[in-house]
Amino acid sequence: MGPRPHDPIDSENKPKSSWGWRALNIIPQGFIWLFRKLWSVVSRLFFRSSSQETQQSAHESKSELSLSVSETTVTADHIATNSSRSPQLMPPAITHNKAIVRLSAETKTESKGAYVLYLLDNNSPALLEQVKQRGGNAVLLYPGSINPSSSSSSSSGSREYKACFIQNGKVQYLPSPGTQSQQLREISIGKQIISRSKIPHPNATNLTNAALARAGIVIAPILTVPKEVLPPSMDTQSLVSYARSSFLAHQLTQDQVNQRAVEILFMHISEGEISQVKKMLDKNPELALLQWNSKTTSIHNKGGQRIYVQGKTGYEFAVGEEDTEIAALFKAAIIKVKGEVEGQEKANELFYKQRPPGWEEEEAKRYAPTFVQAHKLAEAIRDGAADITSSGEPDYIVTVEEKSTTASELAAYRKSLNDRRNEVVTTGRHYNLNLPQELLQLYNDHYEDYFGGRWNDPRAMLFWQQSIGGEQQGMTANMAQAYCDGLFNTAQKLQEEKPQGRSLKFEKYDSTSRRWGVMDLYPGGRVDSDLGFKFAIAPVGGSGWCLGCGHESPPGAVAAGGWAAWAWPLPSLCQSKKAGLQKLTQHHDHRSFCSVM
Repeated sequence: MGPRPHDPIDSENKPKSSWGWRALNIIPQGFIWLFRKLWSVVSRLFFRSSSQETQQSAHESKSELSLSVSETTVTADHIATNSSRSPQLMPPAITHNKAIVRLSAETKTESKGAYVLYLLDNNSPALLEQVKQRGGNAVLLYPGSINPSSSSSSSSGSREYKACFIQNGKVQYLPSPGTQSQQLREISIGKQIISRSKIPHPNATNLTNAALARAGIVIAPILTVPKEVLPPSMDTQSLVSYARSSFLAHQLTQDQVNQRAVEILFMHISEGEISQVKKMLDKNPELALLQWNSKTTSIHNKGGQRIYVQGKTGYEFAVGEEDTEIAALFKAAIIKVKGEVEGQEKANELFYKQRPPGWEEEEAKRYAPTFVQAHKLAEAIRDGAADITSSGEPDYIVTVEEKSTTASELAAYRKSLNDRRNEVVTTGRHYNLNLPQELLQLYNDHYEDYFGGRWNDPRAMLFWQQSIGGEQQGMTANMAQAYCDGLFNTAQKLQEEKPQGRSLKFEKYDSTSRRWGVMDLYPGGRVDSDLGFKFAIAPVGGSGWCLGCGHESPPGAVAAGGWAAWAWPLPSLCQSKKAGLQKLTQHHDHRSFCSVM
């Protein structure tokens, strides 16, 4: 039988049976329940009001804000875990609480996008200097009025606050209108309630961002996209636009932007596009000192030559191309960046890095097999008259008997040319001018006994079209432009410091219309497939005559049939290039720049 309702039980595990005990038990529980309910309502109203006031303060409202942190590191999308440690008091007037900031791995090196918030008692120069010594970027918050009893303090405890800024360890000042003096850069934050609590409050982030926004200071967002993935997915224009969006974006993409600029610059040099090179260097002279830094360590120039470019500047590349005009633009840009003396020293350093002692011997060693094969081909043509036929006027298509000695030597000669172009050139020049001079000398010396003594002899046409023309396939762009303008014309222009002709159009005979017409040497961006097979470009004439392809030639151009008519402009151009290269170093160096036979 259980206890009756009126029997009191003293055990903690048994209820009091009397109604009196029940009443005494219910009353305190009711007070507790009511107190909790009221506290919940008040708390919701208080924190909702606080949140609204925080948003309004970013728009310079006169709301009140409870702030209990004196310093926290923030970025646009930072993730902060507040420290529970007590604040360490700095020298008078500065309260300093630390906050633990967790940033993604991609932004750990980003310091200029982070701002620290300080609460100061005033904005005295001594106090600002004290904070400045800590370096970095900061938002400095202080009362708008130094006098605590002024109207800036309201009955609610809020005060008018202002903020100024430290960027990269420097206090920001602005010139005073109409005067030579400087004034502190500051903005109004509005009335706030700010306490110096030990527990950091998240509103510190809102207040910092509001101050920065009012001052027009943009802080970089944290990007979760890995640095290695982001830039390659963009085209160049988008990448440049993205780099300008924020400091962090600029840092993440700067290497890629620089590399793409270098690649474009090298392309313009390779194409002989001097106007584009000048435009880029005029806009940003520092491009002249940027080095190629890419996974692709070698590239092909216009003539198909493989060139090692890793770690090279555009100046070195232009010197290798022997484009003296473009090289001069780079030298001027280097001097503009580094000054006359240091710039000249740097230019000389880069020049001799591209053309170190012994580069000519190395070039001669590389090309020795091709020179030998060119002579073997000439001898095979001499002895293979029966194996070489021509279609005659108007096309003069030359055919070589298959499996003949001449065909074999011609194939070996072409292979030797391709082997040289596939070799990676590290130093020296990218096009060996000694080879075309050797071929023209061969043509001149053996015009009578090897090639029949007439320009339209099948043997002469084969050597001209496929030996000399085959070698011309490897010309650099500026050399091809010189041929199209006429080598003698180009030589004179360079000597007189006049702009070299930069057109790649030349005159070619059309056997159908029986007229000379202007055409592009590189239709569709590539070398004409007929060059080296059906014609070669003669180094004379104002437009670069296409000769040796069986057509009537310009009067007197081949009358002598040899060196005097064909080759003399080439050594003249070589001498002009030599003079231009020597001028880049500002002293006469007796080592050979462009060998002249």
